Amino acid sequence: MKKTILTVIQVLVTVGILFWVFHDPVKRHQMWEALIHARPAWLLAGTSGCENPVLSAWRANIKIRRRAFASPAAQQPPARS
Repeated sequence: MKKTILTVIQVLVTVGILFWVFHDPVKRHQMWEALIHARPAWLLAGTSGCENPVLSAWRANIKIRRRAFASPAAQQPPARS
């Protein structure tokens, strides 16, 4: 239940931010013009600059989870009564 509520909140916040950024047609047109005139090398650098920290955090999260699952207590089946 907590995961569902958290996911719904994340989706609502994301949709709200996207609406807030793109609701003005003049600003939307300015952003489109900026993208058309931008040099591809700078777009690639900006995109990779934003993605690298996210991927690093994801890798760290996976590494932490693997350690938790690799502990001997987690590998033993539960005792039956």
